[in-house]
Amino acid sequence: MVLQKRICRCSGESLCIWESAYFNKSSRKEGRTVVYRIILLDDEEIIREGLVDFIPWSELGFDLVATFEDGKDAIAYLDHNSVDVILSDIMMAEVSGLELAEYVCQHHPRTKMAILSGYKEFEFAQQAIQCNVKHYLLKPMELDELRRVLHQLKQELDEEHEAMEEKRRSHELLPLLQEQFFSDLLMGALWNSEEMLRRSKLIQLPYAEAGGCCVIELELEAEEWSDNGWESFVAGLRKWVLGARMEHSRMYPVLNSYMGYKIVGVFAPGSDMKELLPAVQAQLEKIRKSAAAIFNVRLRAVGQSVYGDLAELARSSSRLRSYRESVKPITELAEPEEIRSLGRHTLEEVGRETVPHKSVSSMALVEKAQQFMSGQYHLDLSLEQVADQVFLHPVYFSRLFKQCTGMNFSDYLMRLRIERAMELLREGNLKVYEAGQRVGYGNAKYFNRVFKQVTGMTPRDYVRQEALLGKDRL
Repeated sequence: MVLQKRICRCSGESLCIWESAYFNKSSRKEGRTVVYRIILLDDEEIIREGLVDFIPWSELGFDLVATFEDGKDAIAYLDHNSVDVILSDIMMAEVSGLELAEYVCQHHPRTKMAILSGYKEFEFAQQAIQCNVKHYLLKPMELDELRRVLHQLKQELDEEHEAMEEKRRSHELLPLLQEQFFSDLLMGALWNSEEMLRRSKLIQLPYAEAGGCCVIELELEAEEWSDNGWESFVAGLRKWVLGARMEHSRMYPVLNSYMGYKIVGVFAPGSDMKELLPAVQAQLEKIRKSAAAIFNVRLRAVGQSVYGDLAELARSSSRLRSYRESVKPITELAEPEEIRSLGRHTLEEVGRETVPHKSVSSMALVEKAQQFMSGQYHLDLSLEQVADQVFLHPVYFSRLFKQCTGMNFSDYLMRLRIERAMELLREGNLKVYEAGQRVGYGNAKYFNRVFKQVTGMTPRDYVRQEALLGKDRL
């Protein structure tokens, strides 16, 4: 029997509870809330009706879609339908609850099981455990205890659902995450080796903890290049920069795909900073002598976080701009010692400027995004739209927003809308559904659910509460 109404409460001799983690076919999302499908089994009609009439399933996050009086009928139903939860009596005429549990365990290995039973015999509990049952509850028990178990199962389902969604999102966003990783790496946002290891695993990139990396960027101002001439020049510089070897050749296409025609040199694992500085100095000297005589070459050596902070500060700090303009072109320097001194002095100067500005500039971007959301919250806002307003990649903006506000983007937008709805309801000029429409919720039922999620009460209860408080103030 397929049911059209929602249901509530439990009594009876013994019950089994199964929950499925297979959500793609059997669960339904309403906004951000997942409603899990449930079927009910008991050979006594009065018990089935009691469950239908007295357990608040919809409030607990479940939707009762069918009831059966025997496990045989349930198996036939499961052959053609997916459900998230099975609530079943143990003792039934043809197929018992434990036999059904064995079937579910074999054909739905992701299913979690719990049994509510009036039988204390150890063999029942042992059989249940063998069928991957995690909860074996003995009756009689209070309805609150059953609600607690169902609430716990709902939380487990939600956690599994979120894990699956996160895995799906990660797969879809993998190209963007890879791009963001290399961008953060080259812009200096990744200092911590543990964070670098975690993110490299996330984007499925091999990571060697002992390795070191130095990035050198050449900007050539010549306007016209033949394809063969440019490729030859790139190949020649690649040999010069850090003596690139064949074993590193697989890294160049990856890095060049993110950097365009910028020259990247890579050290072998095991190289330390003592080896790094002389090697870079030697290669810079080769480039200076070989390239400066023919081309007008401007060289910048980039060290981890300095480049990212410099790029940000250069847009807002006239002090840094004037400093950069005052620095001699590196091609005018004659001795390696002059290059070393210039590099050390530049890094120290930039380092002094970056520390006080970085957190301030990040917070300013988030505040600008919040101002935009405050004026547009009633529209169908997306993370991408708001990120565009502050010229940030959505993935990076999402992380920055949570760091600065302590809330993720969707939760902040939901709270912003509900706070405005509360103001409209206090004014008393609008009906509940009209207030919901004003703040961006066209579906009154969904608005009621979100309002209660944020405030702990329904909009109508809130209006009544405000009315009573208003009388008390008088």
